[in-house]
Amino acid sequence: MLATNEWQPIETAPKDAVVMVWNGDFITMGRYWSQRKCWIDYADEGDEFTDPPTHWQPLPQAPGGRNG
Repeated sequence: MLATNEWQPIETAPKDAVVMVWNGDFITMGRYWSQRKCWIDYADEGDEFTDPPTHWQPLPQAPGGRNG
């Protein structure tokens, strides 16, 4: 995964990780759902986006520099 805090085009997003996504209206956590070939709102019970995300970036480090 990229070590940057810059928004990247959604086409470059990893398809196997939760990332921050932006669809032009709001920022949330998202994940690609390969069975349906769409992005889902990971923070909202896995609902499919009405307006799909256009950009992504990695989740920030947790406090203390540890993830997971």
